[in-house]
Amino acid sequence: MLFWEIAELKIPYEDEIDPSRIFYKITKEQYREKFSNSGVPQEWKNLVKATWNHNPKYRPSFTDIFKIIQELSEQNFNLLDPESERKVHEKQAIQLFKEAADSDIVEAQLIYSDCMFNSMEASKNTIKAVEYYKMAADNDNPDAMYKVGNIYYHGDSVEKDLVIGEKFLRLAAYNQQKQTIDICKKYGIKL
Repeated sequence: MLFWEIAELKIPYEDEIDPSRIFYKITKEQYREKFSNSGVPQEWKNLVKATWNHNPKYRPSFTDIFKIIQELSEQNFNLLDPESERKVHEKQAIQLFKEAADSDIVEAQLIYSDCMFNSMEASKNTIKAVEYYKMAADNDNPDAMYKVGNIYYHGDSVEKDLVIGEKFLRLAAYNQQKQTIDICKKYGIKL
């Protein structure tokens, strides 16, 4: 179980409070905890499953386990790479924001847009981001109005369009978006 705990970073059988029930599940039902979709490499899963073999004769020895872990480390295998774990959770969060944005939750539209517009990953999609910013702006979000206006005013990842840019900047300013009011003054955009 220790190898599973290391991979999952949680307590095994945490939904089961009765120790005798856990014992029964393991010995009689041959139940083992499942791996989540947390980016655990298949090599590690194979090792864990081998150590769980119901018949102790077929489990790897400590020497074998050590050799497998050593081989994995020589392949630059790092189970506890916080960056890869963070990326998995980030992708899951972005997907949830997209689902909420598609359900017309305005704050999610803004956050999902930010994720796509500011991403350094392959998920960067400025065209789609502007589309979601516009959705949020159409739903009266002043921050989204500011972002759409700023993007078009400066031609940031879209064709520069001062008319659209000023229109959205004015809308944001009318909705008391403080940053926009300062920018309109700076660029001489009449309110």
